[in-house]
Amino acid sequence: MHTSFHQKVIIITGASSGIGKALAMSLLEQGAKVAVCARNLAKLTDAYQGVAAGDRLLLTQADVSHEEDCQRFVAEVMARWQRIDWLVNNAGISMRALFADL
Repeated sequence: MHTSFHQKVIIITGASSGIGKALAMSLLEQGAKVAVCARNLAKLTDAYQGVAAGDRLLLTQADVSHEEDCQRFVAEVMARWQRIDWLVNNAGISMRALFADL
């Protein structure tokens, strides 16, 4: 089954680098509207500098360990696009251990 992401509103946490950034870039290429957040706004801004996405990219500083940041992030997305189709909870760091050991 092929899923089209064209015009879908997708939010991704922890998207200033790694998997989150790669996923955001791929979704933008597929025509999605993408809202990304990270704790460090400067790093987030640098990560997307030069990305030609027009009004399909929203950058927000948010620490997902703070409920009020999460609420603000969702409110910004809703104010801009009036809906959320997909949520990717990507924020976090690897413990660099076997899953069974975690």
